[in-house]
Amino acid sequence: MFVAWGKELGFLYNDPYAEVLGSKHPQSLGSRFYDIWSEIWPDISPLIEAAMAGRATYRENLPLLMNRRGYDEQTWFTFSYSPVRDESGAVAGMFCVCTETTELMLAERARGEAHASVVRSEQRLRALVTATSDIIYRMNPDWTEMLELAGRGFLEDTEQPRASWLANYIHPDDQAMIAAAIDKAIATKSVFELEHRVRRADGTWGWTASRAIPIFDANGDLLEWFGAATDITSRKEDEQALQQQVATTVAERNLLADMVEGTDSFVQVFDLDFRFMAINRASADEFERVFGVRPRVGQTIDEVLAHRPDDLVQVKGLWGRALAGEAFTTVQAFGDPDNDRRSYEIRFNVLRNREGQRIGAYQFVHDVTERLRDQARLRAAEEALRQSQKMEAVGQLTGGLAHDFNNLLAAIGGSVSLIEKRLKDGKPGIEKYLDATRDAVRRAATLTQRLLAFSRRQTLDPKPVDLNRLIGGMEELIRRTMGPQVEVEVRGAEGLWATRLDISQLENSLLNLCINARDAMLPNPGVLVIETSNQIFDEEAARARDVAPGQYVALRVIDVGTGMTPEVVARAFDPFFTTKPLGQGTGLGLSMIYGFVRQSGGNVSIESRVGRGTQITLLFPRYSGAVEPGAEPAEADGGIGCGSQTLLVVDDEPIMRMLIADVLREAGYRILLATDGSSATKIIESDAHIDLLVTDVGLPGGMNGRQIADFARLSRPDLRVLFITGYVENAAVGDGQLEPGMELLTKPFEMHVLAERIQTMLQS
Repeated sequence: MFVAWGKELGFLYNDPYAEVLGSKHPQSLGSRFYDIWSEIWPDISPLIEAAMAGRATYRENLPLLMNRRGYDEQTWFTFSYSPVRDESGAVAGMFCVCTETTELMLAERARGEAHASVVRSEQRLRALVTATSDIIYRMNPDWTEMLELAGRGFLEDTEQPRASWLANYIHPDDQAMIAAAIDKAIATKSVFELEHRVRRADGTWGWTASRAIPIFDANGDLLEWFGAATDITSRKEDEQALQQQVATTVAERNLLADMVEGTDSFVQVFDLDFRFMAINRASADEFERVFGVRPRVGQTIDEVLAHRPDDLVQVKGLWGRALAGEAFTTVQAFGDPDNDRRSYEIRFNVLRNREGQRIGAYQFVHDVTERLRDQARLRAAEEALRQSQKMEAVGQLTGGLAHDFNNLLAAIGGSVSLIEKRLKDGKPGIEKYLDATRDAVRRAATLTQRLLAFSRRQTLDPKPVDLNRLIGGMEELIRRTMGPQVEVEVRGAEGLWATRLDISQLENSLLNLCINARDAMLPNPGVLVIETSNQIFDEEAARARDVAPGQYVALRVIDVGTGMTPEVVARAFDPFFTTKPLGQGTGLGLSMIYGFVRQSGGNVSIESRVGRGTQITLLFPRYSGAVEPGAEPAEADGGIGCGSQTLLVVDDEPIMRMLIADVLREAGYRILLATDGSSATKIIESDAHIDLLVTDVGLPGGMNGRQIADFARLSRPDLRVLFITGYVENAAVGDGQLEPGMELLTKPFEMHVLAERIQTMLQS
């Protein structure tokens, strides 16, 4: 039971209700009703409004999606809301008596699903039995009585009694073999498979391939057998006819040849000396078409394929396995690779005489070329579809890139042209064009940084962080950005775990999400919620969220805005996809956030309902180490001048090399220049004094910037290194970890920033 009292619906409850709250107890005591159950508020608020209006309500087995243990779970409750009046008779609160029926509903659902599954299984089994030409049967434990017979098989019209099954249906010579197989299957609790003779519907003896499995109860006692039988009489008769007609005389060989002509398959028979005992006309025709020679009975395969040594090795290898006693099926390709190379499915079997001695082997061959080509065409079509979808995504990406960069290049080019003209004419007023150029460069840098974030290739500076502390430091900025009409509510979980990530990237991501939430709530702004929580995912839960199992810290941004359709949610992280009007969004915000979170080892998810709002959740792996307060940035001394230190600058781009050298020389440094790893290592190996190495990461000639730095530190272990790059492969900076004395500056940067960074490094 609970009572919600007053305008804010303050929450008071008894001990049994504390179990319903889960981890929300005891902090829920005295809290606002909305704060406790915000996730189910859309479902229960109409009932609350009715109770506060003086009308009692009752619901039975109402489904509610609750988050009371750090994760969403489906629950059901039966409850009543009753108005509670004060001494003046006015409704001042509400009273609830509730019973959680989740276990009952799940059990009923499971029973329903189980029943439906059984019905579907029975339907499939009936369809299977109806469609198959096999016999499906149930047999009692000792095989004396058939309990059930189904299927359109060769026994369906029998009038024989089904009792005494072994005695009445199994050939007397095979009964001992079957009895032994039954005993072995029972002892090993395994399937038995046998080919044996069986009495057919017309009273004659036929052949069946029988497969049966014993069914045991929980105590290990045998209950019955379940099996299937296939009529193989025709095949057995063919094989037996072949074997019975094998003889050493020419007449018998001719008779064998006549027999193999009775099938459309390609049939060949070999003796143990790789000699043709028989070959039907269809096989001989195909053999001649493929190999250019027509085989004759009495020839060996060595004689026939003497002119095709490679094919002889392949053919003789297959026959060798069969003549050694192996029965198998294989798919092989034969023929001229430059003409028509065909594929064949070949079934090899052993040939024995009347005494059971192995005297050769035979094969049945079918051309499966078109079937395999159809399969290949299907795979090619599937790959073409995947490639088409991939190119569509690439087209969307490159189209957005071209649009944005062409705008920026036009701005830069136009500004430079006007600066050049004004300088030539001696006119003042170039400052605004310089400002425009710098702004375009800054926007281009932001665009590339977002693309690198989306592709998870940006350079991150991860540090241990307390999300509650970080959000608290940003709260005032977020409130100012949201404006006075948006109520910002921060819910920091107690005992929140630490995580490890790039703080500036997280700050940008959080601010971006808040701005998106604000825009989604216009023109009727409401409450924006920022909350944190600890999450633990087992293998199943982690698989659903596409992360590794373990402990995570969750950051959620929740709005009550317009929401998104499932189609928009599915594309929300695509680069350059935006639902905002033209000119009001780049479509890179969420894709940048997605890339940053994934690169940090976590994931992003969106839950949204049209007209109800959106919740975006960022998951980051838990960090178990200590979180130290961040160091304050050092105060700049106001200038970029320094001293007479010597710097080695390595960059393959001539313009960058010129600009860096000029600005550093103006700052008073002595500059040594290199264009690649080879020229840099020569300077490093010389006697030249070097105080700091400035190197691009991506360089031609086989050595990247990290390799140059490692080489330099072999002989100069205390050498300071500043990497400059616009794109960083993890391997270039040691899987994202820089050693002491190494720092990184991302292009593009302003030249005074470069000089200030170098001055700071040299003074440290």
